[in-house]
Amino acid sequence: MNSKLNTDITQEEYPHFNTKAGIALIQKCVQAGKAVVGVFLGAQLIGVAEH
Repeated sequence: MNSKLNTDITQEEYPHFNTKAGIALIQKCVQAGKAVVGVFLGAQLIGVAEH
């Protein structure tokens, strides 16, 4: 599987996806004590959001 999606993509590359907003949402959920599950790119975003 070869996907160009990663945590460094920009909205210019993929206008339908906002990486920074996704990371911010994950951080809000974690701070609120909500469980967050991610697969493939979602798991990568969770990893970035935790740092």
